[in-house]
This record gives sequence, structure tokens and C-alpha cells, in this order.
Amino acid sequence: MNAQTSYPVSSTKRGIKLVHAILQGAGAGNLVVVNPNGFAADVLTATRSSAGTFALTFRHKHIRLLDSWLGHQGVTAGLSPRFSAIDVTLGTATLITESFSGVATAWQTAVTVTAHAATLANAGLVTSVAATTQTGLFPAWSGATAVSGDTTAEIATAGYITAVTVVAGNVTGACNLRYDAAATSRDARVVYSAAGLPTISFLAGDAVTSVRYQQSRKGELQAAKEIIHTGTPGAGQVKVEYTAGVPTLTFNTADNVTVAAVGQQVGGAAGLKDPASTDYIHVTLVVSDSSGA
Repeated sequence: MNAQTSYPVSSTKRGIKLVHAILQGAGAGNLVVVNPNGFAADVLTATRSSAGTFALTFRHKHIRLLDSWLGHQGVTAGLSPRFSAIDVTLGTATLITESFSGVATAWQTAVTVTAHAATLANAGLVTSVAATTQTGLFPAWSGATAVSGDTTAEIATAGYITAVTVVAGNVTGACNLRYDAAATSRDARVVYSAAGLPTISFLAGDAVTSVRYQQSRKGELQAAKEIIHTGTPGAGQVKVEYTAGVPTLTFNTADNVTVAAVGQQVGGAAGLKDPASTDYIHVTLVVSDSSGA
């Protein structure tokens, strides 16, 4: 095996140095220079001129800047530091701190689908799509419904009544459903018109003034769709295409989708942000005090 010889870089000869400092946030005040364990930081001051903008002065001046690194440690989500200007020969820099709002998913729950397609109003990546489809019958509870004349509640929506509970009256709670005349306390008689509209009646002595009822009626189900970007969508699929970032959704013809719920990514903007006292900005520079290569 051939012997290998290594040639370590002589940082002293080339004058390469690391410049480091930790700056603690102070809200709308100047950044605080942290001197850990008594070691003097390489930044002297970090003076705030406006929100998220700080003028730095370094302890020493150098001939050349070879590299720089800024890092954030703390609780402010998305806080990002950067230099907008730096001159190591003058020993100055301008530090910017920004907070990126990130990307959130906004739901649009009632997108109208016409002729099996829909174009959204805003640009943004579509992450999920659910289509509204009819599912037969499901039992739904009503809100509090007034009973007129203490005895009768007329329901404006067709559908089979499966349960009745009294909200206000001489009795409260679940009722006994009957289809002939109410005979005892807590009886609720249900009759239907030719159009399927129910009427619920009670004994006068129960003095019922308000009820809730459970009614089976045609319902809707949000069924998730598989997203594709090319070709013709098959059953259970939706094709998503973008024009200038604005999505158009095309559904399978046989699915007969008329309404869809769409999850779409929005946001991502950045804004100047002052670091909090629980935020620390780490500053590291690689500098040279040699004018040669």
C-alpha cells in the first residue's frame, strides 16, 4: 500500500480566521451581544434602525471576507436572518431578520362544478379534493323548533321522522313516537302530507312549546378524489391543471360531481420581524488578513 502524505492548511500563514458572535433578540430594541463564559464576542453592537433591521459593528476589521453563515435558534417560527450589506474592511454590516409565514392549506368547501369542471379563483397548489355526492338517506337532528298552540309542529322539509325530543314544556326529553292519536304524556304523533311533510302533535297537557327532531333525508358525502395531472380522469379521480398558477379541476363524467371541497396551498410571504428575547442569531464569518490568495 502506498503511503499517503497530508498537508494541513496553515491558517496562521494565510491569515484565515473565524469571527463569531451570538445576538439575542429584544423585541423592538437593539440586539443584545452575548458573551458566553466571559469570552468577548466579535460583534460590538447591533443597533436597531427599524423593524427587523440592525446595524452591526465588529470588534476587528479584516482584509477579505471569504464566507459567512447566519443561523437562528429560538421559538419564532420561520425567523430567517440575512446580511443585506457587509464590509469587513470597515467592520460593519446590516443584518435583516424576516419571518416567513410559511405555506398553509386553505379549504374551499363549496366549489361549484359545471359540466364536470371548475376553475378556482386564486393561484396555488391544490393538495386535496373531495367531491360531494348523494348517498341516499341519513338521520339529521334539527335545531330547536317552535310548537304552535302547544300541540302541533309543522315541518317544512320532507323526510321520515325517526326521533323526537321535547326542549321546552311540562315534560322534556325523548318522546314515544305514534302514528295514531297521542294518548299518554310524552307521546308524539307523526303524520305525513302527500308531499312527505311531517306534522308532529302532542297532548295538550304536556304544554310543549319547543322540540328537536331527527329526520332521515337525502344526504351528501364528501368523497376524496385521487389527483392526476395528465390524461382523462377515471372514476374517483380529478385532473388538476394550472394556467398562470390558477388550477382547473376536471372530474370523471360518470361521477357527475356538482360541488367540490378543495384544499389549496396559500401564503409563503416574508416580512421584517424583530427577534424575541427567546431568539438567538448566530453570526459566523470566515475572514482573511492576508491580501494574497
